[in-house]
Amino acid sequence: MVAGTGYWLLGQVIGCWDRLLVAGTGYWLIANATDRCRGPGTELVAWPMINDPEYEHWLRTVPAEFTQDTLWRMTAYRYALFAMSRAQADVQFFERCRETRPHIDQLLRAVGAISANLEEGYGRSGAADRAHFYEYALSTAREARGWYFKCAAALPAEVLSSRLSVFTQIIRMLTKAVPEVRASTTRWRPRRESDNKPPPEPNQ
Repeated sequence: MVAGTGYWLLGQVIGCWDRLLVAGTGYWLIANATDRCRGPGTELVAWPMINDPEYEHWLRTVPAEFTQDTLWRMTAYRYALFAMSRAQADVQFFERCRETRPHIDQLLRAVGAISANLEEGYGRSGAADRAHFYEYALSTAREARGWYFKCAAALPAEVLSSRLSVFTQIIRMLTKAVPEVRASTTRWRPRRESDNKPPPEPNQ
């Protein structure tokens, strides 16, 4: 239980982070207790979860080729893929509105670039290279959120709110991750995948 709050923590260890759900709040506490990049720490960061039934349904549709990859452990990456799936579904709204129709391609490119840059950066062995692509992902997340706001006239209010929330969570996560990855002095080199062993998790 979190002292003074009356809330319980439900714990789950993911990579070098302890992810703790504060029951009844909808928030995760991310405890950086064993970060291999910077050594032991005690920092706690609260991030609200995506409270969207579409997200839970979408998670069940993702192929194993993605969910069994170590990159899937990155929450920002999962949110970015989900955001792209929703953007493709939202095209039907944008096409109906004369004011937003010209912006469809730009919006889709911005949303798709978030996960693409995370994919590109995750495989880089040097911290500077990884941070470089993660920073691109952060920039495109802001661009994508901006395009959604500019196309607000085409979307129902609850849909717009849900989409903006996803981008905001991605931005918060990457804003924290980029300087930490850049400051890391570790390097990693993935081993060749075997039939029985998953690829190793890199230092993040």
